[in-house]
Amino acid sequence: MNLNEETPLSHNKTGSRSPFPPALLDKLLAFGVLLICCTLLTAIRCKFFTAGGNDSACAWITAFSVAVMLLLSIRSRQSILPTVRHGLLSVTFASSMSAFLLVSATAISVYYANFASVKVADESAVISFLMKAFALLTAVYFLLSSATGKLREKKTLHLLLCMAPIFFCALRVLNTFINNSTLPLASSGGYRILGMIFAMLFFLNEGKLLLGAKNASAYQFTGFAAAIFCAAYDLPLLITGVREGGSWRNASFSLLTLGLVVYILVRIATLPGKQEE
Repeated sequence: MNLNEETPLSHNKTGSRSPFPPALLDKLLAFGVLLICCTLLTAIRCKFFTAGGNDSACAWITAFSVAVMLLLSIRSRQSILPTVRHGLLSVTFASSMSAFLLVSATAISVYYANFASVKVADESAVISFLMKAFALLTAVYFLLSSATGKLREKKTLHLLLCMAPIFFCALRVLNTFINNSTLPLASSGGYRILGMIFAMLFFLNEGKLLLGAKNASAYQFTGFAAAIFCAAYDLPLLITGVREGGSWRNASFSLLTLGLVVYILVRIATLPGKQEE
């Protein structure tokens, strides 16, 4: 054996090559930090929902977490390609789960508005109807994108359908403001609204990637921010509701948000690295 021959081990020692692709390292770092931030936020918010008290610490941690994820998203633009993948098992599962939760949340909302013993309805019937319609269109989009690979070949149809989740999130924000017109940010409502806004921006950036956008940083950042605000509001609300008994209607929407965040994180995790070109 030639003693001057370079082996993978010798590359590691000299530092000229890493045993892991840069894209994988960036993803592991980003998702590791995200997991720590979300776990901390969920624990603090569960305590707040149960015992009350000052919530300023959570606000500072949320702001810090969002800032850190912004920096990590910018850092990874050198290693990750702005390409949305299709046909992967993980994407198919996340899409199908999100579609199921969209249909379930819509059905539960209709039941509470029309058939429950104590009816709970949205303030604006028009906005509520449009929100439900776009929820079902979003479910159709998720199912079609997960069931067949032919959708991406029909670019115009694909782009039109991918507008559905954008409008759904926008209508959820509008519906929340209408339902809580006097105090839309009360009871930590700001976390919920910001989470929906970042989810809307994520789906907007997904559409831009389908059109050929060259940078995935905004796509990643908006997705990470949506996950952080879900950990600050919907996840602790869901956990507290399950432990103490809460409204199925509220639980279904929190679970829906959690499902959409799972879809978002799967999409980000499956972005290809530049070595995979």
